[in-house]
Amino acid sequence: MRSELLLLLSTAAADPLIERALTADVVVEATVSFDGRRQTAKAERVLWPPDAAPPELSGVSPVPHSCARKAGTAKALVFLRRTPEGRLEALPADARATSLHPDYGRLVEAVSTARSWQEERMRAVPAQMLWSEQREVLARSDNPYLLSLAVAFLSSKDASAVVDEVWGAAGTFERKKNEARAVLPPARCPSAR
Repeated sequence: MRSELLLLLSTAAADPLIERALTADVVVEATVSFDGRRQTAKAERVLWPPDAAPPELSGVSPVPHSCARKAGTAKALVFLRRTPEGRLEALPADARATSLHPDYGRLVEAVSTARSWQEERMRAVPAQMLWSEQREVLARSDNPYLLSLAVAFLSSKDASAVVDEVWGAAGTFERKKNEARAVLPPARCPSAR
């Protein structure tokens, strides 16, 4: 029972996109122009942290090169990590994090929601009242990115038992049905756009 939950948690957390979405120091939505060889990215809005100014994105290629073979423009999420020297460095691009992918809007919504979640263990309320936002997502969302982010977030807070409470015991039909809702699309470029 516990091993199936750990497999789901490790799968969600092991997806590089989910990990970047939860751990990046800065998350920016950018407009990217590409000519088949070079990309130019301009930060349009910062999703995380709130109220931060859009950073300079010179030298950043947020659209995977395999997706940017033809000239065009796209929106892309850029995940940035602060180096020990204090500068921002882009994490690797993911095809699902561009508007070339049909689920891009769902990803943006999921990242915006998940990055607003707060630590809850310090609230003086009964255990069943903790993690209410994540419980709601697990119970009602049809967004696989948001579901995967909720599972990974709860796991990172040592609150993975919430997944059992909401999705049912591992191995049950209910649990398998819920886990299927959290399956992410493949990380490859759409063939036609």
